[in-house]
Amino acid sequence: MLAFAAISLCQLKFLSHYTYQYAPRVILPAIGFFLCLLLVIALLYHLQNSYRFLDDVLRGLNNTEESHNVQQWLHQQRSVINFEFAGPAATKQDHLFLRASANWRVREAFGIENSLTATLALDTHKSFLSIASQHVNKRTRDWTRLYQVAKTFIQAEIAAARLTSGRRSTTTPLAECVQCACLTVVLFDNFAVTDPRALPRQALVTIASEINKQWLKSKAKSEPDLPDTQVPTRSALLSETISSLNLMIPRADESYNAHDDAAGGEGLGLGLGLRPEEILGLIMPQYETLWRVVLLAFVTAYHRQPDPSLVKRVEKVPECLGNPAEEREGLKVAKESLRLYPSNKRIYRCAHAESLTSSSSSSSSSSSLSLSAADLELSHRHPSIWGPDDPLRFRPSRFDPSELTPLQRKLSYFPYSLRPHRCPAFSGFGDRMITALVVCLGRELGPSVGRVRFGGVQVGAGSLGNGSSELDLDESIPLPTGRDEVQGWVLELNEMVMI
Repeated sequence: MLAFAAISLCQLKFLSHYTYQYAPRVILPAIGFFLCLLLVIALLYHLQNSYRFLDDVLRGLNNTEESHNVQQWLHQQRSVINFEFAGPAATKQDHLFLRASANWRVREAFGIENSLTATLALDTHKSFLSIASQHVNKRTRDWTRLYQVAKTFIQAEIAAARLTSGRRSTTTPLAECVQCACLTVVLFDNFAVTDPRALPRQALVTIASEINKQWLKSKAKSEPDLPDTQVPTRSALLSETISSLNLMIPRADESYNAHDDAAGGEGLGLGLGLRPEEILGLIMPQYETLWRVVLLAFVTAYHRQPDPSLVKRVEKVPECLGNPAEEREGLKVAKESLRLYPSNKRIYRCAHAESLTSSSSSSSSSSSLSLSAADLELSHRHPSIWGPDDPLRFRPSRFDPSELTPLQRKLSYFPYSLRPHRCPAFSGFGDRMITALVVCLGRELGPSVGRVRFGGVQVGAGSLGNGSSELDLDESIPLPTGRDEVQGWVLELNEMVMI
């Protein structure tokens, strides 16, 4: 032990002597170099943070400027919709003129006379709006029954397609199926249709097809600032087919309820008869703004971009509809459907080249009229508003309260237009109807039943041959949304497996 202590003492003396002898020449410069290195690293770190701070400042300034530009653009779109662009001197009667004059071609194509297509007196407009609001927001509506009407029609379509093909794979026209299903539900909801199955399928197909043709005619003018040279003509076939259904509105007699009488009713219904133009005036605001949203949302949500949370989100549909405490999650499907596929891509207002004093006149086809448009579709898809990564993705969770930004909630989402002429369906009818129909289609025509095929649809390079298109091969391509662009879509039914 003493020997070990002696050796350690000798080593300590040697190290002390070495340090004293070589410190000025080796150790001190090494320490100085190390300190300089630390200083350089600290300086670089400081400079990096400074540059990062400067970059953040510049990016923040750019984002602030971009945000300001986006908000300014949104205010411009909203000013068209809420008539602020017409100036403070414009009256409510002027507003009706500006809206109706922009839709005069719709009036000519369908013969519809309401405050959307004709410059009515203010009292007449208020009466029309009151009646429409009372109907779409009636509390006695049975959403489960409406869901069942759609389900029954869709199941009959699939059964008919399988009957003609046996066990082999076959296709059914998807757009036609959705159009007729929506039309059946709208007719059942509006008129005294005691049994929806009594509606002839061919009549539904004809009505849907003719409405589509007439709508395209009414929108055929390509340049809004050029005078109209051709007035759309009405469809005699459409009027004849509607008349053949003998549709009636339910009687005011409270002892009669057409829907409750479904089991024993004969024919299509009892009540007050209407002219074809009056029937179109009732169903067009619902059917024409409904079927395309439902079709596109169904294809996106259940076939192209299935959301893992969707099944759980809509598990209580349709029973939850009409119950605010239970329907909240399910209605987010409709909200996202209307965000991605608004029923009107643009909202038009008419501005008179001379003055608004002509608003008392019913003439609307003058070449002195020009149009202003609000881009509703871009407002709902703008990457600076809805996020640069997924503005085109169907994601109902973006309407969770924790996700919605003030800009999204207050300024950029207006699928039902804005006051003073916001659609009466805003109060819940529209969201509930879309949710019911999209979910019904998803359950009855989902991937377990068949596959949506887009053959013949021209996107980008167009058709790829063999009945395929780019949409069939690349799910990242946004769906075309035009009424004439979806008519070739089909559902290719899976082969039935015999057990």
